[in-house]
Amino acid sequence: MGFKVFKLEESNFKQWREDIKNGDELEKQMEMFIDNVKTGGKQYFVIDDGRLIISLTDKIAKPLVEKITEAGKLEGAKGKRCEKFLCLDRAFGNNDQLKINTALQAEAAKIEFKVI
Repeated sequence: MGFKVFKLEESNFKQWREDIKNGDELEKQMEMFIDNVKTGGKQYFVIDDGRLIISLTDKIAKPLVEKITEAGKLEGAKGKRCEKFLCLDRAFGNNDQLKINTALQAEAAKIEFKVI
């Protein structure tokens, strides 16, 4: 008989301070959270043998979207396929066409697509 050990990594998102005492500290805290992703952190996460893919990059390009949607169509080595894809809204910039196409391609590949 055995057991598994899991270790959580440090979050890639900034932590909100709760000990704010005045308006100046609140304003400074809010400015920090204009971009709530920490710099220098991991940009991509592949979780549960590829079932979940998370992208924290500032820019998403069409080739990446195509690779992810292909991962949703194909079974992996262990019989698992991409089921969910999460990314930052700002990664699309002002390219609504790419965002809509990504959503449609994900839907066709039966991948749950979420933007945060």
